[in-house]
Amino acid sequence: MPAELEDLYAHTLKRITLEYRQESYIMLQIVLCTLSPLRVSAFLNCTTYIRWGKRSDPNATEDNIIRRLTSRCGGLLEVFPAFKPRGAIPVSRVQFIHQTVKEFVHNLKAYQELCGYTDQESGYLYLLRYGLNFQEPEEEISSSLLDYAKLIETDHPQDIDDMMQALDHDAAFFGWIQNYIDTVLTNSSQLAYYKVLRTNLVHDSLPLCFAVAAGFSEYVRRKYKPAEWILHPTGYSSGQSRRPRLLHIAAGAPALAPNRPDRPAMVKLLLELGAAPSDKSWKLLLASAGIELKGHPYPTLDLVMSKDYEMRTKDRFLIARELLQHGAGTTMAQPPDYVLPEHGADCISHCARCESGGRYDEALSTP
Repeated sequence: MPAELEDLYAHTLKRITLEYRQESYIMLQIVLCTLSPLRVSAFLNCTTYIRWGKRSDPNATEDNIIRRLTSRCGGLLEVFPAFKPRGAIPVSRVQFIHQTVKEFVHNLKAYQELCGYTDQESGYLYLLRYGLNFQEPEEEISSSLLDYAKLIETDHPQDIDDMMQALDHDAAFFGWIQNYIDTVLTNSSQLAYYKVLRTNLVHDSLPLCFAVAAGFSEYVRRKYKPAEWILHPTGYSSGQSRRPRLLHIAAGAPALAPNRPDRPAMVKLLLELGAAPSDKSWKLLLASAGIELKGHPYPTLDLVMSKDYEMRTKDRFLIARELLQHGAGTTMAQPPDYVLPEHGADCISHCARCESGGRYDEALSTP
């Protein structure tokens, strides 16, 4: 960034009235961290909720809004009309006036020193809190909470404790999961699978299952207890074997978002936390009448090798390797739907074939 621009932005922030600096910080962090520019109403509601715990004035005019942004952020934010297809009403959104402002604000430490505001929280955490706790949050925020939680884990780990506190608000997290299943999931297999889990899980178990499927590694690490489990006995059976285990959810549950989290990494984490590698569970599969329990209880290794579950070949191999390394049995039921080669339905052979990159097959065919 050119030095003169950096000096200009620093001077702008220093001129902000002291009483507005906390709101300024919140505004700039929200715009910095949102996945796409927010509508003005969503932006102001989020800012006002984080600062004062209430909704913004719905009757505020655009002139009032612009004056508020100018007094809090010194003109570093702007309202712009994002036009929709012909005939639709344009929707005003909030963004930085220039990419260099975003780069400047991204330097959190420098910004805090300039403002005299030492809050370490990121816009990801603000957006997560608002989406979880605000009554009827805008869909453009609530539908992206999975992304914001993952970004906290990967890009701003100092917010993890505060994120856990927000997610520990059981009613809020559970309510958001319910809404996410009903309004965000559109794929039929996704919807059917998670509705079955929601129907049969006890209240406290749904967030953990959802966290496993979403790849919330830190939440799972702090919440998982091997001795506890999970489904109501009614609906399937009172038998333990009919309860889908977290390992099965980690390995085979339909993706909750287009960017499916790392399945092998979640399986590895659960095994390290004490999940039983040879635990058996029924397969929850999409059928014409909804979700069905297929065949008989299978260990996770059988599930990973089954054509019933779509996953990358590399993921099958990595998950199978983790299970075997943690002591899973190699004897499998070998149903006809396995994705194993015709001349070998042995899991060890399959893993060797994957790891060797074809050299294993060559060795078998060599006289």
